[in-house]
Parts: sequence; structure tokens; C-alpha cells
Amino acid sequence: MEIPGELSEATTTQAKLARYLELSKARITQLVDEKVVVRDESDAKGKILAFDSVRNYYLSQQSSERRQLLEGKRLARTG
Repeated sequence: MEIPGELSEATTTQAKLARYLELSKARITQLVDEKVVVRDESDAKGKILAFDSVRNYYLSQQSSERRQLLEGKRLARTG
């Protein structure tokens, strides 16, 4: 990971992010397409903005878990 002056500008590669998050490279590519993982548009190599991407991934996981929890409560009430 390359950390310049600002943490929000730290970049990494898709392969390293996949290792950090314990995901496949294919899943990282999907997350890039879904705009969860953010590319550094100023980087010619298309590196990933590490901080924004990890934050977005974490928040997307939280909202997914919250949806599942709410669906479980609805099923319990109707069942």
C-alpha cells in the first residue's frame, strides 16, 4: 500500500485489496463495477483508493446484514 500525505489518498492494487478483505480478485472486480471499490482516477495504472474502498465495503456489508436481520424479523412475525 502506498500512503502519501493523506490517508484518504492511500492506494493499493486489486490483488492486495482482495487479500486484505479475503475476497477473490473476481469479487473485487464486481465491487469496482458496483462502485463499492473506488479507483483512483488520477492514477494511470488504475490503483484502488484503499481507505474509501474498505469503508464502502464495510458499510455495504453492514447494510446487507441489516436487511437480512429485518427480513428475518418479518418472517418471524408472519410465520
